[in-house]
Amino acid sequence: MNAFDLGLIFIITGLVFFGVVRLLAQTAPKMRPVPEGDLLHSPAGNGEEAVLVVEAGGRVRSLNERARQVFQLREDEIPDLERLVRHARPVDALMMLCAGEGRARFVLNGRFVEGVSYALTFQQDKLVLVSLRFPELTGLTEGGEQGLSSQTLQTFTELTRAMAASLDLEQTLTAVLEGVEKIVPADYLEVGVWDSELRRFVFFQLNWVSSSERRLEQDPVGGAPGEGYTGFLYQERVPLLITDISRRMDVRPAEGRMPGIRSFMGLPLMADGEFVGTLELGSRVIGAFREEDLGLIRLLAEQAALAIRNALVFQEEKKRSTELSRLSQLTQAFGSMRDPKSLFSRLVENVARLIKVHIAGFLLYQEAQRVLEAQIPFYGLPDQITELYRVNVGINSPLENALLEQDVLLTEDASTDPLWENLGLAFVAQAASLHETVLVPLQSGGRMLGYLQVSNRLEGGSFTQSELNLLMIVSNQVASIIENALLVQQSRQRAQRAEALRQIVSLTSSAANLDEILQFSVQELARLLRAEVGAVFLMDQARTTLSLHRSSFVGPAVDLPERVTRLQVDDAQFPFTITESQEVLRVGLITDEVPIIPFYRHLLSQWNVHSVLAVPLVVRSLGVGELWFGN
Repeated sequence: MNAFDLGLIFIITGLVFFGVVRLLAQTAPKMRPVPEGDLLHSPAGNGEEAVLVVEAGGRVRSLNERARQVFQLREDEIPDLERLVRHARPVDALMMLCAGEGRARFVLNGRFVEGVSYALTFQQDKLVLVSLRFPELTGLTEGGEQGLSSQTLQTFTELTRAMAASLDLEQTLTAVLEGVEKIVPADYLEVGVWDSELRRFVFFQLNWVSSSERRLEQDPVGGAPGEGYTGFLYQERVPLLITDISRRMDVRPAEGRMPGIRSFMGLPLMADGEFVGTLELGSRVIGAFREEDLGLIRLLAEQAALAIRNALVFQEEKKRSTELSRLSQLTQAFGSMRDPKSLFSRLVENVARLIKVHIAGFLLYQEAQRVLEAQIPFYGLPDQITELYRVNVGINSPLENALLEQDVLLTEDASTDPLWENLGLAFVAQAASLHETVLVPLQSGGRMLGYLQVSNRLEGGSFTQSELNLLMIVSNQVASIIENALLVQQSRQRAQRAEALRQIVSLTSSAANLDEILQFSVQELARLLRAEVGAVFLMDQARTTLSLHRSSFVGPAVDLPERVTRLQVDDAQFPFTITESQEVLRVGLITDEVPIIPFYRHLLSQWNVHSVLAVPLVVRSLGVGELWFGN
């Protein structure tokens, strides 16, 4: 190939390349700069849409007249994105639209909004164009012929799906309130759930806990079925629309609810003829609600009532299942326990958690002593008070009649109730600050064992019927457990007593001296009787003096002079001693009124004894001394 041919090839190649480039340039879309004013001062919009243009970094470059109206800006006011997003709920929804491309639905100044954003590049600047549309939801008015638009049907479908998505009560109520606020803006929006057991309303609202988060909260102040607008909805079971509450005097808002409202709209929530609660909206503006709004909310209320009713049923069934599970665990856990103290400790803890009370315990009836006494531990009460929780059951007394009738004893305030005073229980109720209290009888095989007591609900208020029923189930189950434990304990005690008596008898027939016999006997008897103090008084051989046998004394060491531990026979007090009278002395609580001679009273005071048991030692009808045990 010569130089001429090579040059010709280069020329042809260059012409072909030039032609291809020219052709591509003619077919490519023509780029032209967009006038700055078109984008900055007149962003796209159809007059009904609010449009704003945001720079990277958050500065608002432009917004149309509709957006100024929506965000309540003056014509000459410079928009600030941080201020604009405060109008939206949640705040993050509008903020994310302004940060990049996307779609979102949220509430803006009480109105349901559908937003869409687009990312643009303008003169090397990265911008975001946000368009906000306010769909009009229309429904049927009473007696009207207006139909539902496709947008309305789509919105209702989404709302009903959200309400039925969960059986959790809080999630259901949240979905109901969020759904209503998307349809009708209001200053106050709440659902009143009817508690048929307590015969009162429990109100729920959605409250903002931060700029981007809100939470379902229960109003601590409930409502009675006859109060205000809620009472009207409960009694009449018809919707209530008041455009100006100052012109409607036959029914008035309840004091303290929805302060400052000028108009009101409410509906009873009915599910298959069952009253579930109320849906109530309030506004500070006169005429804020229309018949069209009532028609829309009426359609949504039907689905809301069903969703709430299902959630309440599920909640109740879940509660019952939990209670039955705990009752089953209660029986399994204690069926093999035999030690009463461990048994009562576990029982009262589980009962307190099951019923949700501050105080729970058992009062057992000691038939031989005719005493009703609390068992340690008593959940929520210190042992010092529990030890004093001991009531004598007099013959034909109100307490004995209550035990015989085996009735449930219920009071709203045990510290002031006359019934508790008549029963002799008021002193403990006042000392322990008992309020709402229930005594449920413990009976096994027709035998009355005592009471299961629960007091001071964690949530306050009266005990519900379901709680009383649950307490009856618990008492029926634990009564047999307690009876078995007590029988085992009594059997062990009888065996221990028999063994102790055998050892004492064996010791008396051995070569042991009197001091050894008395020391061992007092120690064993004190252990069996669980006495803190044990002592023996003996007559001397001349029968002139009754004196304390010091070597056999059981209890705290107290240095007493000899003269206070001896009583002469010729003393005026001697005829009233246990040795001389040969009578048993049993005192549950020593007071000034108890007839005890000064000789004994002084010794018991030195030993710090408050309850005693004393028996005579008799040989051939002659008193030779006496045994004392005390606590």
